[in-house]
Amino acid sequence: MKPQSLKPSKPEERKHYVPRSKPLMDHLVSPETRHKLHCLKNHLTQVELQAKKKAEKQAAEDDKIIRQYLTDHGLTATKTSTGLYYIIETQGTGPSCISTSDVKVAYKGYFTDGSVFDQSSAAGITFNLQGVIAGWTEGIPFFKEGWLS
Repeated sequence: MKPQSLKPSKPEERKHYVPRSKPLMDHLVSPETRHKLHCLKNHLTQVELQAKKKAEKQAAEDDKIIRQYLTDHGLTATKTSTGLYYIIETQGTGPSCISTSDVKVAYKGYFTDGSVFDQSSAAGITFNLQGVIAGWTEGIPFFKEGWLS
């Protein structure tokens, strides 16, 4: 038996047939548009690389500031693989939580110059750890209920 051709045999089917020797985009987009898309892709790649380099540089500067702050204040912190620093002055005796837990936290956030940038009431605030910044989602589970930092 003779193998059947993949190419359509009827004229009305042929007008929709696109041979697959070239990528489909080559048949649907003009050479000028392909060139513009290629240039745009290269530009976006460069922008992404620049942003990544800038973020890495900022992270290194931030890490230096944090290490200097710790040294200046005689503090010893633990640093995670993601770059999160934390200090447990008094570990709690209650249960631990996980990154998806609802927790109640009384907190005060400081800049390295000592000024407060945010704080809860003394009674604390309740939230799910999936709805907060990544540092809280990662860091809060290190502490047991009743901890002080």
